[in-house]
Amino acid sequence: MIHQIVNEINIALENKCFISALSNALILPDICGKAQFPELAKQTRQRYIQWYDEYIGQYETDGLGKENNLPYLSGEVVYNLRCALLHQGNPHINEEKLDIQHFELVVQTKNRASHFCGGSGIRTDYMSDGTERKTRILSVSVLDLCYKLCTCAKHYYNNNKEKFDFFNYNVVNCDFHASNIFKIKSKIEFD
Repeated sequence: MIHQIVNEINIALENKCFISALSNALILPDICGKAQFPELAKQTRQRYIQWYDEYIGQYETDGLGKENNLPYLSGEVVYNLRCALLHQGNPHINEEKLDIQHFELVVQTKNRASHFCGGSGIRTDYMSDGTERKTRILSVSVLDLCYKLCTCAKHYYNNNKEKFDFFNYNVVNCDFHASNIFKIKSKIEFD
């Protein structure tokens, strides 16, 4: 199932369906978190954040971000984005809760992705009265985030297949299924 989801995310990205790709990518830590932490069955938030931080989040800052208290793509931020997008259709985060004053998702095509992978910082603006206003900014590349989520989820799955015993599903291609049941040899066309 992980490979199927990742394939569909890649198809969405190739077709510039960035929100669809991101929505699917944001469910990968849910799935992997369930496999990694089955004892947290009723604590989906905790297992999501814990899995993300262990496999991705800890690498999202080079130490300078934490040291300088800069915003970074932590499990808490990604979980907040996941909830906003999947439950409200809003690809935004609760900035106040996460101490970020400006959040943005950046979409770009693959050939431009090498130029920007997101970032964070504190912008200082000087007001007309001479006072400083500091703004905590987090800018996230959809392409980069999807890539990280897909790569880490595939790697985790490939090394822990035995933990995914909860997958119990059938996806049926209706045309193929019907033709097998009814022994139809010609192509079926629908208007």
